[in-house]
Amino acid sequence: MTREQASTALPGTDDVRAVSFDIWLTLVRSNPDFKRARAAAFHEVLGLTGPVDDFAATLREADRRTDRECERTGVDLDVRHRVGAALVAAGRSDVVDAPTVRRLLEAQDALVEAHPPRAMHPGLAEGLAALSARVPLAVTSNTGMIPGVTMRRVLARLGLLDPFVVTTFSDEVGRAKPDPAIFRATVDALGVPASTVLHVGDNPEADVAGATAAGLVPCLVDSPESVHAVVQNLVAARAEGAA
Repeated sequence: MTREQASTALPGTDDVRAVSFDIWLTLVRSNPDFKRARAAAFHEVLGLTGPVDDFAATLREADRRTDRECERTGVDLDVRHRVGAALVAAGRSDVVDAPTVRRLLEAQDALVEAHPPRAMHPGLAEGLAALSARVPLAVTSNTGMIPGVTMRRVLARLGLLDPFVVTTFSDEVGRAKPDPAIFRATVDALGVPASTVLHVGDNPEADVAGATAAGLVPCLVDSPESVHAVVQNLVAARAEGAA
């Protein structure tokens, strides 16, 4: 499904009993300094000697390839796989063992603190708090290299965690969007029928096609303004319905 085939226009909200949100480019966006700093830190942890910029480009492409593999197979692939794929692409045979993964994650966590993600819209925390007073809210998100435990801290730091009663992350359930299993995990935790859950996200395949396959109602967003508009429209619709 393309962006032209889905929009921020809300479906009928009378039957919506819960709302699920993607994280990246829906609730938060990456700090522009973070990925370069992470590549440099990983380069040091791995004991590499080549140019950092070359490794950064290799890691970026390996991350993108792995995202496509996750979308194709529905299997979550974490930092161990992604860094391993980058090393293979760089012609190395290093094993990314458990102690190395631990050091990579420790370095990454420090950089998340130093270069934190930003809320997609300055009014998002207030809007989500208002919406959560009307319907249960959930997060349904792929994690890539940043695990769910770290993402909860990110959301808390931005004032975005408290509105959510359910947080479902791909590294914790072992399945990645668009696989229906990750959406079913959210729906089961919410305790409502899938057909009454609206899922808001920015990715036509992972969020729209995935939510649709799992029986949820999809809503595609493509900008900070569209995210804010969806939240505000939902708040208004629920307030009107309660009047």
